[in-house]
Amino acid sequence: MVDENNKTETYEKEVNGVLKPKIEITTDEEGNFLMKASDEKGIKKVEFIVDEENQYLIDLERILPVEERKEFEYRFPVHEGVNKLELTVYNEDDITETSRVSITI
Repeated sequence: MVDENNKTETYEKEVNGVLKPKIEITTDEEGNFLMKASDEKGIKKVEFIVDEENQYLIDLERILPVEERKEFEYRFPVHEGVNKLELTVYNEDDITETSRVSITI
C-alpha cells in the first residue's frame, strides 16, 4: 500500500482458496456405474440423473456426521443400450462439481 507521501506499507494476508469436490465415474467389474467423490471439507449432498429422466438425491448431511463425509462411493446398475449419467456433488461450502458420462452396453 502506498500513501500520499509515497511511503510504502507492506502487510501479509492469508487467503483461503475454494476447492471443488473431486469426481470420478467409471464402471465396475459387474457393469455398474461406479461413482466416487471426495472433498476435504466434506460432501453435503449428491445428485445424479440417469438417462436424462430419473433423478436421485442422496442428502449425506442428514445421515452422516461431517467427519464421515470426506469420501463417497455409490454403484448404480446400467442397462443394455445407451446409458447416460450426470453426477453433481455439493461440498460443505455449497461449491459444486458436475460430471457427465455416456456408455453403450
